[in-house]
Amino acid sequence: MLFPTYSFLIFFIIVFSLGISLKKQVGLYKAFLLATNLIFYSFWGLNFLIFLLISIGINYGILLGLRSRSTAAKSWLIAGIVFNILYLGTFKYYNFFVDSFLEIFSFLPFASTFQPLEILVPVGVSFYTFRIISHLVDCYHQTLAFPRWIDYAIYISYFPQIASGPIARAKEFYKQLNSSQKYDYKIEEVIVLILSGLFKKYTLSSFLFNFTQLPFSDPGSYSCGDLILAAVSYSCLIYVDFSGYSDLSNAISSVFGFRPIENFNCPYRSFSLQEFWHRWHISLSEWLRDYLYIPLGGNRHGKQRKYLN
Repeated sequence: MLFPTYSFLIFFIIVFSLGISLKKQVGLYKAFLLATNLIFYSFWGLNFLIFLLISIGINYGILLGLRSRSTAAKSWLIAGIVFNILYLGTFKYYNFFVDSFLEIFSFLPFASTFQPLEILVPVGVSFYTFRIISHLVDCYHQTLAFPRWIDYAIYISYFPQIASGPIARAKEFYKQLNSSQKYDYKIEEVIVLILSGLFKKYTLSSFLFNFTQLPFSDPGSYSCGDLILAAVSYSCLIYVDFSGYSDLSNAISSVFGFRPIENFNCPYRSFSLQEFWHRWHISLSEWLRDYLYIPLGGNRHGKQRKYLN
């Protein structure tokens, strides 16, 4: 179920009407929010929901292992990271690798008869897996308190952010979730975010799509200038699509009591690649910095290691 659809509008009106009276009752609001998350995700497919619940269950079990603070804690962390990388990789890249393998080794007898599994990619699998991995790392380093199972399940499955982000940090998310004083949004702020998101997702996205569809489908029939225009339009198309979704996500999060997360800050006004990454999908860039770039050494081991990282 996509945000800018009539079905989501009906869903939102129903859950907002039910939830508005529960905000100050933290326990009931948590149960309501978890149910809302799971119902929303089930619209994408019950099989996707089952995989999400399995992932939440297994990773919460791994957190229990980390909680013991025994000598095996590091092993639990490694096992958790490996499991989630394999989980994500299976869904995202299985079809690609199998198809590539069969194409390369098409001369083999079995290649023409082998029928690989067609694996559908669960909606938001990258984003909720990133949340899970960062949560494991934070709990291992004791920068994040061990959560109750319902808090953890809400954080991983939080419906406004599960499909395309932003990637909220668990510590800040739990703080807002467990507070009876929810984010006091301003209606004009929400309206601006909604209008901005819809304008980007519908008007700008459709306009830019017209410059990319035909040149990319038959590049040989177009001039160099047309192809350059198509490439630039495509990069802008990606921006307005992600940025528009983030605006809608922030608008919905606001009315559910969570502070908006700035995810894009005019990235194409950047004067350097470094500045661009500070402005583009900010929550993802910060996640990559904190949980990949810095743990691998960052810029602390010379220029070669810095550029490798």
